[in-house]
Amino acid sequence: MSIRHSHLLKQLETRLSKLRAERDMTKQALREAEAAHVAAGEKVRAVEQEIASLKDATSEPVLTEHALLRYIERVHGIDLDQIRAQMLTPAVTEQIRTLRSCRLPIGNGVILVVEAGVIKTVATKDSREKRIRQVHGLRPVEVRRLQAEEE
Repeated sequence: MSIRHSHLLKQLETRLSKLRAERDMTKQALREAEAAHVAAGEKVRAVEQEIASLKDATSEPVLTEHALLRYIERVHGIDLDQIRAQMLTPAVTEQIRTLRSCRLPIGNGVILVVEAGVIKTVATKDSREKRIRQVHGLRPVEVRRLQAEEE
């Protein structure tokens, strides 16, 4: 065998060894991925079973907020777009863009609770007083005193 062939043979054997090692590593990665896939599938099935059992256990029908809003809109004739426009005036929109997260009073004792530019809920002064009483166990007079100190 010539030196040239000997050198080529050595290169090919080295290359073959590296390719086999790479194949073994990908085979192991494939086994691990398959195991992770099986484990994820088991978790999905467990959650699906939990959901199904909760649905079966619920004797009352579930009413989604979407269905409730459509009912209010279509049966009672409430114009949700008009309400949206009342809540999101240009001034309010600008304040939310600027502040991003806040408790924003919009008039008539109504407060928009905003987190990261998303209106999460609507509160009123009365609902805030009630929540403070529940959390802190305060009497109405004490709640009003705390609110006055905040302002």
